[in-house]
Amino acid sequence: MFYKDLDAISRFQRMALETTLLADAEALEDVARQTPAAELAGEHARSLYANSEALTHFETALALGYPEPAVLHEAIGDLRTLSGSYRQARGDYETAAALVAGLTPGEGLARIEHKLASLHHRQGEWELAESHFQAALESRTPDEQGADLAQLLADRSLNMMRLGQQSGAEELAEDLKTVQALASR
Repeated sequence: MFYKDLDAISRFQRMALETTLLADAEALEDVARQTPAAELAGEHARSLYANSEALTHFETALALGYPEPAVLHEAIGDLRTLSGSYRQARGDYETAAALVAGLTPGEGLARIEHKLASLHHRQGEWELAESHFQAALESRTPDEQGADLAQLLADRSLNMMRLGQQSGAEELAEDLKTVQALASR
């Protein structure tokens, strides 16, 4: 009799465990479906200038394990910059930069470094801005041209003026003319 009771308890425990595992699997599937939806909701809210709602959706997507966290950290940094939360924005941009730094070099890291530079420039931290402008230029691939490079050179030239480096600013202005001439071909 005792062994029959143990066998019944054992079957009951197995059934309970299977039910728990099934519920966990269903919950994971829900999370997998919710994660991209949260990111899409954030993008939609941002397109409507509903920045606080976008921030909430992006943070939710991060918490749910969105597969490209650097994209979300950068977007959150953008929203925090718009709201004037520069210190938090800097942390988000730095996290995004750290996440993309291990990937292939190019546009992603250069774009984030440019945003960090602009953030420091906005706060009057010219030397820090200059180091990030330099990092943005170094992160670009040699074949990258166009409007992004032109904007980077223009922003860095202005920063060099703020640093009192007139000749460097003029040199960058000449580089900017070259980039614009190449882009117009």
